[in-house]
Amino acid sequence: MKLKFARYILKRTGDILLGRGMNFAVRIDSSGIPDGWICLSDFRTGIKNRPELGEYNRNRIHNMRLCVKLMNGVGIMPGQVFSMMRLVGDPTEKKGFAAGPVLSRGKLVMLDGGGLCQVSTAIFNSALLAGLNILEKHNHRYDYWGDARFIELGRDAAYAFILKDIKFKNRFRFPVRLRLAVDEQACEFVCGIYSERPSGETHTVRTEVLEEYRPDGFIPGWKVKTERMSEKDGVSRTTYSMTETYLPLKGKSHDT
Repeated sequence: MKLKFARYILKRTGDILLGRGMNFAVRIDSSGIPDGWICLSDFRTGIKNRPELGEYNRNRIHNMRLCVKLMNGVGIMPGQVFSMMRLVGDPTEKKGFAAGPVLSRGKLVMLDGGGLCQVSTAIFNSALLAGLNILEKHNHRYDYWGDARFIELGRDAAYAFILKDIKFKNRFRFPVRLRLAVDEQACEFVCGIYSERPSGETHTVRTEVLEEYRPDGFIPGWKVKTERMSEKDGVSRTTYSMTETYLPLKGKSHDT
């Protein structure tokens, strides 16, 4: 507990030094997206039913729904910063979160709040496609699921209280709002970002595997580059670029 608190203080101090300490988005509007607002981006990730997880499949979907209640409708004013950690916090049983699958030191364990990485991943990708400034994003340390991963390498965004957050800044001169939902019929988690006016921009995201690490007896590791190309008034430029590493993991692939 003391270690968690110390990490929290260090993280908050870093935010303050970077000028983000007093400008977080906190307002939730349950009335939904106002009429006439425009969808800047809509991103969906498939909710995979993994038989080996048994009842924990339901638990992680429960945790996703709880995140929807905590964050759906949040408004981010011009210059404000969205932080999932500020809105969700520590996903404990006391807050209603159930035990679900979490990757910890290369092993799949069942802890309170399992499944939240699918939420943070959808938020990251929606913010990326909307043209917002990504301030903090972390990939998973290992490619545990291999070809059965729920999203391509470089596009995942891990969430771990204190340690890993997803943060983005509204750089526009108008507010934006998040719409989150669990689409049970399509088996998808949905994140949309809406605004009162169009941005006048188009954005495309591409990923490239730079290196592959395949030691014998290990799940492969990767070095991956993710870039966003943004176009406005006929001018195209790179507005996001990140290179990330997934370490090789001893053992067999979990992609079957």
